[in-house]
Amino acid sequence: MELPIYIKREHLSTRDVRDRLPHYHNEIELIYVLKGSMECQTNDSIFPLAKGDLCFINKGQLHHLYEKEDTSEHISIIIYTDLLTQSKEIFDTYISPMLNDLTFSHIKFSSIDGNSEKIYHYILEIEQLLKEKPIAYELSIIADIHLIFKHLYLTYMKTDSVTIIDEDSLLQQKMIQYIEDHYMEDINVDDIAKASSVSRSKCFRIFKNYTRISPITYLNGYRLEIAASKLKNTNDSVSTIALDSGFSQASYFNKLFLKEYGYTPLEYRKRNFS
Repeated sequence: MELPIYIKREHLSTRDVRDRLPHYHNEIELIYVLKGSMECQTNDSIFPLAKGDLCFINKGQLHHLYEKEDTSEHISIIIYTDLLTQSKEIFDTYISPMLNDLTFSHIKFSSIDGNSEKIYHYILEIEQLLKEKPIAYELSIIADIHLIFKHLYLTYMKTDSVTIIDEDSLLQQKMIQYIEDHYMEDINVDDIAKASSVSRSKCFRIFKNYTRISPITYLNGYRLEIAASKLKNTNDSVSTIALDSGFSQASYFNKLFLKEYGYTPLEYRKRNFS
């Protein structure tokens, strides 16, 4: 039985291709800084993370990590909400209010906050259980996840709640979803803006606030992520991958890929298959 949970130690420079752009997903994520420092952005909120700090990112929140030091390292865990209690009363009381609060994007636990180390302890325990897989390890992991949520809930309840829904964040998500659904097509800024019924200028402004890059740079970055994944996981030719990823010209694709990853597509494939 494979549990719907993902845990990995990584350097930002070698993160999975899906994490190289600001993104969102329907699972919660916890990030603990093992070494160095970095910046985290959730929606339009940017804050530093140093060694020993831990960040919880709620589901459906646009987020991204930015490297501040080449040697920084962190451990991240993504938890699918299917693993949470099946008791409706408990779920509705302690978990649903947090997950479905559109005004609640994240919690930062400082290294001097005891909760940071407590949650990190559970993350390490989950990591070990996934490696060793003793009898009924799944039950132990689910127990650890609920203990993590206990700390998150207690902190959430102490947080001053100001009911301000970030409407621009919702618009940004619609535009990103449009890019993910139509990246293979010949789309432009007007098409992306239309996905959220905003003007070109507002489209540029929202992308700048939430991703730090332009809509077209984001579009090309997403296409490159798709291409990088295909280079690693298929035997398709580079020209086929370029077309399937939304690039009409292989030469332009090669130029952008080299700039983003530091290798030509063929070199990248060779490094990942060797």
